Amino acid sequence: MTLEEALAHPASRKVLLVTLVAGEHLYAWTDNGDGTFTAQTPREVVGLRVDGADQTPGWTWDRTAGTVTVDSAVLGDPREHVVLAMVALRFATEPKVFDEPWWPRVERVPDVSLRTEAEFGGLTQIGGGTLELANGDGFFDGLELDWAAGWCELKLGVDLP
Repeated sequence: MTLEEALAHPASRKVLLVTLVAGEHLYAWTDNGDGTFTAQTPREVVGLRVDGADQTPGWTWDRTAGTVTVDSAVLGDPREHVVLAMVALRFATEPKVFDEPWWPRVERVPDVSLRTEAEFGGLTQIGGGTLELANGDGFFDGLELDWAAGWCELKLGVDLP
């Protein structure tokens, strides 16, 4: 079934999934005595930046323990650097669980459109709008995250009965 066919189904519902990725400063490092250092974070870590540079090797995230571990042989002593854990927050128009839970905080969805302008040599333009997330309970107020360090990803899907 194509997306167009799914959207045309009378009982279909659009579902928007929003991933917000922001930087969480990691300050309190524990020296494990084996060349590694560990810091706590309660959020899903999808990347690590050291002094503004994205890091691929030299770190791991333990979901169960809620810890980031860095290898000092690769990244040096993290206490001597600015370390950002790139953490993912996942929201949706309604509660969903895929690999991770998606929390129902999406209140307003942008009208996304796609058009091709012949006047501009056939360039495709994507129209957008405003995405609003629920914060009536103050969820976002207590988050000490560097929002400018991250990004936002939107995924549109369709639920069928």
